[in-house]
Amino acid sequence: IPMVRADKREIVKKVSAYFLTHPGIFLGVVRRFAAGIWHSRRDFLMARGKIRKISFFVHNFMDAQSLDRERCEACSFMVMTPEGPLSMCVHNAKRDDYLLVTAAVKRENKLRFFNPVTGEFADTLPTKISISLNRKNARGRAKSTAVAPLLEASTAQAAE
Repeated sequence: IPMVRADKREIVKKVSAYFLTHPGIFLGVVRRFAAGIWHSRRDFLMARGKIRKISFFVHNFMDAQSLDRERCEACSFMVMTPEGPLSMCVHNAKRDDYLLVTAAVKRENKLRFFNPVTGEFADTLPTKISISLNRKNARGRAKSTAVAPLLEASTAQAAE
């Protein structure tokens, strides 16, 4: 919800209007807030109920198919890679290239290779690391691609 942080009335109006049109989200927020208070109950009591301002910043990531080179180069949210700092948007777009990399680790005076998918060490360098996507581990477009055949199969099965 875009809003000006300095205008408190505007914030209350926009958030209230949003929750009125999305009651399911409102109930989820209330549940999470109550769980957070319960989880932090000791801290809350020690502070005698005083809660100070907290700020949240949400970074608007670019879609992998529409990365803007200038915006990526000027980005302030970077992640460090072996090649140097990289915009988090680019990192997210190509995350498998950065996360699914075998790591050489010296253990017991022997060089072993860590497979990030299996979490296991091997004596030889794996030729290729790949993952099989399903509805639980896929994200974004990959998830819709992975889930589509499952939906079609369940729809066909229900029709029979």
